[in-house]
Amino acid sequence: MIKKGGKLEVSLNELKQLTTSISNTHNLNTLEKDKIDEQKNKITPNITPQKECKNPLELIKTINNNKSRASGNVNNIEEDYEKKELEELIENEKRSNTIKYEIKEKMEYITENLDRIKEAISSKETEEKLKKIEKLISEESLYMAQFSSERAQISDDIKSIIKNFYEHDLREQFVNTSQFLKKHEKCMSTTYTKEEIDNILSETKRELDKIASLQCEHFRNIKKIRRRIK
Repeated sequence: MIKKGGKLEVSLNELKQLTTSISNTHNLNTLEKDKIDEQKNKITPNITPQKECKNPLELIKTINNNKSRASGNVNNIEEDYEKKELEELIENEKRSNTIKYEIKEKMEYITENLDRIKEAISSKETEEKLKKIEKLISEESLYMAQFSSERAQISDDIKSIIKNFYEHDLREQFVNTSQFLKKHEKCMSTTYTKEEIDNILSETKRELDKIASLQCEHFRNIKKIRRRIK
């Protein structure tokens, strides 16, 4: 919170400086205009022909001088705005990079658990392993009781895990999450607006919550069980 407060204070100070600069420029332009008006008011009807020629020339000279100053003041305003815009671009880029690394970290977690989901839904491979066990049991009658017991235990373990998995409709989740990762695979090298990067972060958090709700840690049991039947 202190860090955010410090950034806010810096931004407010920059805004005050910009406002002061614009206000000062406006005052200078107003002052130049007043000088021109003053020169105009000095021209009176009761003057000699010589002075009558001199006053307009002085007025033109004054106008040109003040016009140049006013133009310079306008340029100063433009430079102030350009400087402010550049600072905002730099700040937005820093913020975007910070969010990108947060997204990258969350996507790595999602990818890791997506592999576990894939392992869980490959039930055909599991069925093939069970068939091999059954064949082994029939060929090795001497150890039939031992194999039968192990086979039953393995079968129960796998069925329990798979039943729990399919209650979550893992196939659909696997497809959706894979599409999400594919869509944003170039996130780190892509330039986004503030709104776009915020939307991607929100989308990533939602996807992570879905994966986390599956409690993918126990998906590892599938691999352990398969090792027992190889």
